[in-house]
Amino acid sequence: MTLLAILLTGCTLLVLVSCTTINNPELQSKLTLNNLIDGFSSPDVNDRANAAYWAGFYDLPDKATLLPYLIQSLQEPDCGWDCSSVRSAAAQSIGQLGIYDEQAIEILISWLTESGHSEDELLQSIQTIDVFARYAPDSSSSLVYIMISVPTSYPLHYQIQVAAANALSKIGNPIALPYLLEIFLSSDEPIWVRKSIAISLARYGLDASCAIPSLVPILDSSVTDLRVSAAVIISQATENKFSNSEAENWDPDFLGSWKFDIQATGEYSIVADAKNWWLETGQYMDWSEKNCVFPK
Repeated sequence: MTLLAILLTGCTLLVLVSCTTINNPELQSKLTLNNLIDGFSSPDVNDRANAAYWAGFYDLPDKATLLPYLIQSLQEPDCGWDCSSVRSAAAQSIGQLGIYDEQAIEILISWLTESGHSEDELLQSIQTIDVFARYAPDSSSSLVYIMISVPTSYPLHYQIQVAAANALSKIGNPIALPYLLEIFLSSDEPIWVRKSIAISLARYGLDASCAIPSLVPILDSSVTDLRVSAAVIISQATENKFSNSEAENWDPDFLGSWKFDIQATGEYSIVADAKNWWLETGQYMDWSEKNCVFPK
C-alpha cells in the first residue's frame, strides 16, 4: 500500500492542520521509515507531499535518515500548487525534526529573496529558520527584506511579518531594529501585530535602547496592549526591574499569555513603573546618540 493510500484513510495535505489522524496509533504504526522513503520516491506528487509532511512526525532515533529526502523535497521542481506543497511541507518537517543541516537552511534563506515561492513556503521557511536561529546569523538581511516587502495582498501577510520579526529577535542582529520599531509605531498595523513586534523588540534588551524616545509617548496610548508593549520594551532596554518585567510574564517562549498586575487606579503596574522611571530618570538622560536609524 502506498503512503498516499494509507493517508487517504484519514486526511490529505489540504487539511493537515486540523487533521485528527495525527494522534491515530494505527496510522502512525504504518508510517515506518521505509513507507516514508517510498513516498519521497513516488512519481505521484501527492505522495511526495504527504511523505514530506509526515516525516516531521517521525520521532525515532533514525529520523536523521530522512534529512536528505527532505532536502531533495525542498528542491522539488515547480509544477504549481502541488509541488509548492511538497516544498512547504519539507520546510516544516525539517523544523519539527529539530536536526540542523547547513544546506537546508541555506535553501530556506534563499527562498526569502527569490520570486515564485508561495506564502506557505515563505512562512514555513521562516519558522524553520527561527528554530535554528543561532545557526543562521546570515539570514538577517533576508528576513528584514521579507518582513518589509511581503505583499499586503497575501492572506498570510501578517503571519509572515510577525514570524520574520520573531526569528530576527532570536538572531539578535541590530540591523533589524529600525524596521521593527517602524512597524510597532505604525497606526496602520493591527494591534496584535504591534504587540507581537514589541515582544521581538524587547528580546533585543539593551540594544533596543535606541527606541526609548519613540516609545515614551506610547505609554499614554488609549490602547492598553500598546501601553504595556511600550513598557515591556523599555524595561528590557534599560534593564530596569519594573513590575512583572520578567520574561515569563510577556515572552510566549516562556509562557503563552501576558501576566501583568493592575493597580487600584486601573493602570498596569509595569506601565506606571515605566512612566515613573521616565519622569525621575529617563528624561534627564542624553538620547541624542540613541536613535534607531536605517542602515545606509
